[in-house]
Amino acid sequence: MNLLHMTYAVEVAKTGSISKASEALLVAQPNLSRSIKELESDLGIVIFQRSSRGMSLTAEGEVFVGHAKRLLAQINAVENLYKNGRAAHQKFSVSAPPAAYLSAAFVRFAAETSAVPGELRFSETIASQVISRVSLGEDNFGIVRYALPYGEHFQRVFEDKDLKSETIAEFRYVLLLSKDSPLSDGRPLWRTDLSELFEIVGTDPLAPMAAAAAPAEDSFPTRSRRHIAAVDPIARFAILRERRDAFLWSLPLPAETLARNGLVSRECVDCKKRCRDVLIYRKDYHLDAVDQRFVETLRHEGAQLGSY
Repeated sequence: MNLLHMTYAVEVAKTGSISKASEALLVAQPNLSRSIKELESDLGIVIFQRSSRGMSLTAEGEVFVGHAKRLLAQINAVENLYKNGRAAHQKFSVSAPPAAYLSAAFVRFAAETSAVPGELRFSETIASQVISRVSLGEDNFGIVRYALPYGEHFQRVFEDKDLKSETIAEFRYVLLLSKDSPLSDGRPLWRTDLSELFEIVGTDPLAPMAAAAAPAEDSFPTRSRRHIAAVDPIARFAILRERRDAFLWSLPLPAETLARNGLVSRECVDCKKRCRDVLIYRKDYHLDAVDQRFVETLRHEGAQLGSY
């Protein structure tokens, strides 16, 4: 087994086809097929299930390709680190769930850090993608959000993926309403007050990636039977501002953000929905001064969340 064989296996797994992988790798199909068979023989396992529809991973193949991806990503990271004779970051990439305080942390880090890497990137996505990107070395750091009842599940996932984790913030979700909503007058709100309103929803970042023990029933507010779906957060705020009969579950937001968008924030008396944002990075990733600066900035912004 060698790195070339691992590269071939990863590409075949990605494309699901010897012919497509050979085109991408610029390798003749017979040579690629022979290399895959040699790899399986060396390991003593069957990596791919062959069929008329192409190549699919076996259970053992899934495990092997996962390890191969991580190893190749680490080798690529080392090569990039010392490319052109510079022992410096070539890329600084972070993936996270949507949150104003996380965006603020990255903006502040980018503005105040003098030793700027060659590439800075901040992307918003769901928990499963964050974990995948960090474990494969595609991102330096990730922030994963989960509802507290799923904590044990995610900690197992982090351990299985050889990831370190650190809690950045814990928070209770609040209700956002138009300032013109009849419920914005400051009275206590209960879930029953929301039953006839439209709930504005986007991508739900709270469900685990795989089946897990169900959380306590009172951990989540009941989803409204009427809802408006909008993935873009700006669109969600715009819809909410214009509709007096709608609400949105949200992280706590600064007063100036609420005022700028014509919204108010209210607590729901019988909602115990609490979530946690966790910073993750690979256990074999050694933090340098730039990394430490980002982590410190993130901790600072996370601490501010409780004061909103």
